[in-house]
Amino acid sequence: MLPEIDRKAFEQAFEQAMTQFRAPVKDWPEFVRSAYDEDAILMPPDMPAVRGREAILAFLQAFPVFSGHRQTSLEADGAGDFIFTRDAFSCTLTLPGAPPTFYAGKALTIWRRQADGEWKMFREIWNREPPARG
Repeated sequence: MLPEIDRKAFEQAFEQAMTQFRAPVKDWPEFVRSAYDEDAILMPPDMPAVRGREAILAFLQAFPVFSGHRQTSLEADGAGDFIFTRDAFSCTLTLPGAPPTFYAGKALTIWRRQADGEWKMFREIWNREPPARG
């Protein structure tokens, strides 16, 4: 179980990352620097792993336009220098030449405490929820 001081520092890091991610004008270089560990790895659906800040920046800069992003932490726990979160998220994606599409999914993220005490994303994987059947 996380000590309260770690939980509060982590919650602040999570909120800062979400605020930057949702910003209408994306400053991807600042987001990647402030939110991701130097050795971070993203594991996006149906794609190879994205390793390190430079590759993560390139991935995000090529990411489709999105709006209305919402992300809720459903579970957070950890010990020592690691915290995991299990989240639900949704947004509207706009791919080139296609109408806007609602996208909802789930994510699992491992955060690592940095030498300065800040928490940064270390490993991240997500996938889409299946569309609702009518």
